[in-house]
Amino acid sequence: MEWRKCFRAEVIKRGEDYFRSGMVSELTYDLAGDFQAQVHGNNDYEVQVHLDSQQKLRDFECDCPHFQDGNNCKHIAAVLLKWEDAQHNSGQHSSSSNRLRTIPELRQEISNVCWNYIGPDNFVEYEQVYLFAQEMLRFLDHDAEIFLRHQQFTDAFKLTNLLLEKFLGVSMDDDGDVADFCTQIFATWEKIYQNCNAEFRQEMFNWFVEELQHSSTKSEYVESRMELIFYFFRQNFDMPEFRAAKLALVNAQISELEPHCDDFLKLYELEKWLLLKVDLIKLHDSDTELENFYLENWQYDCLKRSYVNWLIARKKYEEATQAIGQILEADDVNTRDRIYYYGCLKSIYAERGDNLRYRNCLMELIQMGDQVVENFSAIKKMYDAEVWSEVCRKIIRQVPNACDRAFLYCKEKLYQELYDEVRQDQSRSLLQNYDRMLAQQYPSEILDLYKSFLNEEAERPLGRAHYRKLVDLVRRVKRLPGGEKAAKELLLDWQARYSNRRAMLEEMGKIG
Repeated sequence: MEWRKCFRAEVIKRGEDYFRSGMVSELTYDLAGDFQAQVHGNNDYEVQVHLDSQQKLRDFECDCPHFQDGNNCKHIAAVLLKWEDAQHNSGQHSSSSNRLRTIPELRQEISNVCWNYIGPDNFVEYEQVYLFAQEMLRFLDHDAEIFLRHQQFTDAFKLTNLLLEKFLGVSMDDDGDVADFCTQIFATWEKIYQNCNAEFRQEMFNWFVEELQHSSTKSEYVESRMELIFYFFRQNFDMPEFRAAKLALVNAQISELEPHCDDFLKLYELEKWLLLKVDLIKLHDSDTELENFYLENWQYDCLKRSYVNWLIARKKYEEATQAIGQILEADDVNTRDRIYYYGCLKSIYAERGDNLRYRNCLMELIQMGDQVVENFSAIKKMYDAEVWSEVCRKIIRQVPNACDRAFLYCKEKLYQELYDEVRQDQSRSLLQNYDRMLAQQYPSEILDLYKSFLNEEAERPLGRAHYRKLVDLVRRVKRLPGGEKAAKELLLDWQARYSNRRAMLEEMGKIG
């Protein structure tokens, strides 16, 4: 397909301007041999290019409005120009982007990238981490995709593991880039796993088993690496041929970790393997065997949760409530777990239409400070308006957090209770949240609270930034009923009392 015949000359010219200005992101190929790229400008647009079996141009599309209206656009022209440039530079008929590079070549290039970013102390500075991650990820977007397209699964897998080793082998000021990098590695593993043959899938399985048996401790990111390896292993290799070896590894890890479960980190690792064993039993064994496993290992909190969820999923509500009741009877159940199990009970009772127990669960959750507004609203729906005004006061008084109590008093228009809550709040943050609303009912009282608070704050010589905050608060006071007079009195008093604080007086002078 000679694409230029489909474009007007001025569109090609504008596409060339975009291409020459570097506005086209690097081409990314998929398994079908098609590729895509982003074109940047006032907005970013994605161009898709479709190739035939001979890797020749077949069709293209863009998500910009101009193309959607039926016109070929400068974005497509820019991408096709970049594609042709890559072909020309390779000296081959196929794009240079399609060239299969060897693992030794890639190892050297990856080492060169690392050399450019890693300092003498094996550390990547914060401002360089994102760029370092993007350069490493280009090997996935480019070379790994080419390997996959040519069904070179061994080299694709070797490349992912080489990148993982190199990237996580250094220290850096991470701002989420490690997690993003690991996510991309995981996605590439998934592509390899889904498309490779049984023989190579067995090789992958053997590699994961080896890694999990002998976890590396080469860098501070060993935890990220092993978490990635573990969760891929957990989510895959479910075919019957892997079952025995997978179960053997799981049992070995559990046996090794169980004697050390008093150590928090060891317990965390143990719980991961216990839940993986649950997955395997669910997949290959009977419900009876699964239930026996849960009950035999009842001492582990992760299995208690898993057991309750399993019962609820099967609508075995009676057994689930009994299990939860047994769990909650223990003295050492922390608040987080209590909230979780009362949330389970809430769902069960809502499903069964047991309104009394449902309401009791809502109250328990409110008293623990969980989703207070949502649970409060759910309770309100269960009462008639005539009795709600008195009931709601009793409920709100049981809310542990002052901010939540104030919000609910405001929502229910209980202004006396809201004022009492604001008055008792020593931080005065509630005063600033509800001053305008309460000033309609309690104008002098709100001004008195502000005067007291502002005078206390004015006594603290904390510098110009602090004085600017005082200025903002005085301006708030001025907007309240009677606030002009109160603000003027405050400022006159401060001018006399703090005449030696030049910065404070300068800031106060900015109040209109």
